[in-house]
Amino acid sequence: MRIMTMTAALLLLPLPLSAQDKPKPKQDDAKAEYQSLVDDYDQTMQKWRKEAMQAAEAAKQKGGDVPATATEPPVKELIGRAQDLAEKYEGKDDAVQFLTFVTLRAPGENHVKKAFTTLVADHLKSPQLAAFVQNLPYIADRSNANAVELLDTILDKNKHKPVLAAAYLVRGQVRMENANSAEDSAVAKKDLEQVAALDAPAELKKQAASLLFQIEHLGIGCTVPEIEGKDMDGVAFKLSDYRGKVVMLDFWGFW
Repeated sequence: MRIMTMTAALLLLPLPLSAQDKPKPKQDDAKAEYQSLVDDYDQTMQKWRKEAMQAAEAAKQKGGDVPATATEPPVKELIGRAQDLAEKYEGKDDAVQFLTFVTLRAPGENHVKKAFTTLVADHLKSPQLAAFVQNLPYIADRSNANAVELLDTILDKNKHKPVLAAAYLVRGQVRMENANSAEDSAVAKKDLEQVAALDAPAELKKQAASLLFQIEHLGIGCTVPEIEGKDMDGVAFKLSDYRGKVVMLDFWGFW
């Protein structure tokens, strides 16, 4: 599964403007503390991205090297804050969101592995694990772990439908992308079908349906979906008009 580098991933993240002078969250309000952390992260990243682009452009014009500050986001304080909050709620479901935050955003391998180890050791049964599961291929890659094996364990131990739906979706996607035979695709298909069976959130159902369409209609040996259009002479045609004949499709455009 292709995973973007940390810097590239951070540059591509949607970064909404956070409110100025927002009130500090109340103590022991994990949801508010997490939202405050995310807002501050977004604001920090937005500022850094703007400055990084300016620094990179200036370096390009001068023919020099891009400064380190333009490739290393200043998130050390925010990662430390997330770790402190994870310790504050240690052993509770509220810790999961802060540990997941670290596994997704910390630039240092040691921080990622520590948070990952805590999640796997203490929180695999948590109802708050869905966000971790949905990003598991990326997180597992950063932690040198086997994503499918961990998903197997989560599906065995966790009993919460949103978490199970996310686990089936992600495992199905990973299996589909690594399928080398019709049998492999069939196993992936069973996982994706479980998403609808669990009455998953609408977004997960949509993703599963899209992946199922790929397996059922876009794989080698599948019947090609109907294509309708006009040829270069303006004559209408359907791809099905050529069923039983050898057809070469040449997709092109003006880039």
